[in-house]
Amino acid sequence: MARRSFKPIDEQMSFEWRQATVDYLKSLIKGILDLEAALMQPGTLKPSYGGKKDFLLIPGKPAWEAHFLKTGLAKLFTIDEKTGKETILYLWKEGEIIVLHKQFVERLPNEDLYIQLIEDAELVTITNFRMDDIYDDHGVARDLTIMILNAQIERREEQMKILMMTEKCNRYCAFKKVFDKFWFRLGNEDICAFLGINLSTLKESKKNCMG
Repeated sequence: MARRSFKPIDEQMSFEWRQATVDYLKSLIKGILDLEAALMQPGTLKPSYGGKKDFLLIPGKPAWEAHFLKTGLAKLFTIDEKTGKETILYLWKEGEIIVLHKQFVERLPNEDLYIQLIEDAELVTITNFRMDDIYDDHGVARDLTIMILNAQIERREEQMKILMMTEKCNRYCAFKKVFDKFWFRLGNEDICAFLGINLSTLKESKKNCMG
């Protein structure tokens, strides 16, 4: 399949994408004019496209970037060395920050994690080197980070509640209810990798969870 051709990002688009990132942060905390000015400085935030199935992180690559997912869908997963089976640990949708915070801040090596785009995406990226300066100069940035991480923890806990359901055939219905904003955007293999079930169980679950 030919790779999709994306519209070049001109100066106006770059400004709008960077502003969208700042607007997301402003929706979390009001009154961050100084931080907004710092983030909008040239070279701080970098807009780019990502194609479906592109990797943002692979084992052996440092997690030195954080991304605002302006549009698209992405997954964090591991691969079993023996079976080649994926286990999805987290999903990001548009309007969220993709970051492995501990690795990002502490420069820790990434040994076995993958981040891959499920859909074509519009991304706005900042490096941990730039973020160091932001943290040093703007205390509110740490407050924002805590809020973003808390939201990630909450979603992960929602997934774990589903994975703890002993009747695996009931997980799909719970998935549709809890992740109602984007469950329908995942293919069967990704749904299985997220719910810890196989394709035959998913097929049966769909019959029992119509509507």
